[in-house]
Amino acid sequence: MKRYIIFVLIGYLVLNLVAAFGANSTGTVGYEFLRTEIGARPAALGGAFVAVSGDLNSVYYNPGGIADIDTRGGTISYLKHLLDFHSGNLVAAMPFSWGTVGLGFHYMNFGEFKRTTREDPEGASGETFGAHSLVVSASAGKKYKNLFSYGSTVKVIQSSIDQYSATAVALDLGVIFHLPLGDDDHLNVAASVSNIGQTQSTYIKTKDDLPMVIRAGVSKKLAHLPLLFGAQIYKYVDDDYRWALGGEFILSPQMFLRLGFNSIGLDQRVGTAGDRLAGTNFGFGLLWQRYQLDYTFSSVGDVGSLNRIAITGAF
Repeated sequence: MKRYIIFVLIGYLVLNLVAAFGANSTGTVGYEFLRTEIGARPAALGGAFVAVSGDLNSVYYNPGGIADIDTRGGTISYLKHLLDFHSGNLVAAMPFSWGTVGLGFHYMNFGEFKRTTREDPEGASGETFGAHSLVVSASAGKKYKNLFSYGSTVKVIQSSIDQYSATAVALDLGVIFHLPLGDDDHLNVAASVSNIGQTQSTYIKTKDDLPMVIRAGVSKKLAHLPLLFGAQIYKYVDDDYRWALGGEFILSPQMFLRLGFNSIGLDQRVGTAGDRLAGTNFGFGLLWQRYQLDYTFSSVGDVGSLNRIAITGAF
């Protein structure tokens, strides 16, 4: 137990040093799409996913989590965002004797915009332009006995608006400690830091900083209730500390019901009746043979809602 405590303290100190370094950043933080929760299952848990292991979506929250994937598999998901924003991601993972490798592809399309100029401020010409963002990533995770797992992700980020584009390279790091509580019972304690990197090329001149984020949390499958519980605190480099809670109820080996809340919803409330659910997420999962279908609804108050759907399978 002393060993676990030492590991947790070291991880806590490292993450706080990273946060302190990021807090001194004087640049403008860009690449806002990197703040969007990815995957239907993680979103349903309110984003409280840093300590959940064995899931393909771990490549985005804590690459140490993919170390517990023991079969080849892949997942593809789609997000219907606000307005005309659309997003999709694809992840595949393959375990080896030494660890697990994962590959990810995340894309967001921001739709079309009316082109305006000084000479044509109303956009009467009818011309439009588009904007999109893309992330390609490679992850690796490894277990140390049954004590803990760790991993890293290297990713290339590209964002385009009309004929202008910017690129960046980033690194994610994560660790999950499996603390034994009894026979076949354990508590996951985890921490990760994502988007450590810098912009390589700019839209015009100014280099935007990446939205570096630290996450720390726990997850536990309750011993006397068919429930996976997750809790997380997190902080983006230019934002306050926030928290998230989520639960996955195992109704049967083939059916899952999920509910989560993210404290960012508290900032989305403006005092109207329509914003009472802001920050609330709920969804379900259906397993059939080697395939699983997941759906999640996320409320952002009066602004609207997000809908995610994902299909995961072994191959």
